[in-house]
Amino acid sequence: RQFRTTSSHPDSFQVEIDRKKLCKYLRLQAISGLLAVFVLFGSLLGLGSSGENAKNAEFDSTTEMTIYYLCRTAIGASIGLAIGLSTYLVFYHFPSKKQANAVELCVEGQYLRFREGFLFRRDRKLHFRSIVDYTSYEGPLMRWCGIAGISMTTMSGGQNSTLQVPAVKNAENVRDILSE
Repeated sequence: RQFRTTSSHPDSFQVEIDRKKLCKYLRLQAISGLLAVFVLFGSLLGLGSSGENAKNAEFDSTTEMTIYYLCRTAIGASIGLAIGLSTYLVFYHFPSKKQANAVELCVEGQYLRFREGFLFRRDRKLHFRSIVDYTSYEGPLMRWCGIAGISMTTMSGGQNSTLQVPAVKNAENVRDILSE
């Protein structure tokens, strides 16, 4: 008598990640967040700094005073824009490509392996039995960039209970294959 062990898990395969679109998404996400914060605070600082000078100035009309405040706010917003753009270029533009290239998802028999990060690397290996939920997701910015991701919830609970993999090609199909 021969006993054959058949596994319901495939030997191994690599899940395709759209790295180019992921890089675009990471860059847009970073620049939109940075510019929103820096332009807002810059305009508020510009408006706030105009208050003390406005007390000493004599305005002939409300229009002159409004223009004065708007100019100060615009100057502050411009300074915030310059600081936001330089922060983006230094800390996000070039590292985004490395971060996108570091994302990797593959099946290794009974395990799902996820790697990410180029500076702070993370290599996570999950047994398929520990995954309880498979979800495909996409936000407005992801849709605009033409990508979707897969989210998996594990039984572990806590902070590391959800694994999110962005920019998976054919995310819904891959989600269905992994859930089988």
